Amino acid sequence: AASMIQAGDAECVLVVACDSVTEFVFSGFSSLMALDPEPARPFDRDRKGLSVGEGAAFALLMAEERARDSGQICQGEVLGWGQSSDANHMTGPSRDGSGQALAIRKALTRATLEATDIGSVCAHGTGTVYNDSMEMKAIRLVFGDRALPVYSVKGGVGHTMGAAGLMEALISLRSLAEGRTPGVVNLRHVDNEALGLVSAEPLPFPREKGVLSTNSGFGGINAAVILGLGAGAA
Repeated sequence: AASMIQAGDAECVLVVACDSVTEFVFSGFSSLMALDPEPARPFDRDRKGLSVGEGAAFALLMAEERARDSGQICQGEVLGWGQSSDANHMTGPSRDGSGQALAIRKALTRATLEATDIGSVCAHGTGTVYNDSMEMKAIRLVFGDRALPVYSVKGGVGHTMGAAGLMEALISLRSLAEGRTPGVVNLRHVDNEALGLVSAEPLPFPREKGVLSTNSGFGGINAAVILGLGAGAA
């Protein structure tokens, strides 16, 4: 949507994402042995898998001039975005995090930002062993050893499919408006790879920083979007 607006193909784009739990999706993850019999525990050392979720979200993206002329209240701004495909496996992510790191770097480049300009990360954070480990590696590849607040909301809302990216982008934007991350639901014992980054309690960060939201999917696809409050944001 932002690309369409930037290219001048549209002034307004309504983005809608929704999911419901179906037998097909539940059975598919069950066959992959990717479901935790208890609620998902992203970035916990004892995590065993994901919890399937459902939800819906929508966002109206507008060109800056069009939004200003129509008197819309600005909730935030899309600063940059990036995609990559590590083509590692039909369902498993690249173990070294290089694919997700590439998507993040592309988003930073498009936004003309440095890694130090990011204040927090809303991670994909499924609660599966391999995804969470991959994300921690990717985050450290890009951001080094910074004590950057990282969180996942999937312990609370579950893992939606097509709705996950937009839901989490909007949650991260709300987090930016409040200047703090939500705590990671169900996190009890932080995995060694996530030490110093994730917390069961809310963590503060500067509101002038951008926020990064990441997602990964089957086939090795990775996505990253950077959001900011923008001028006139509520």
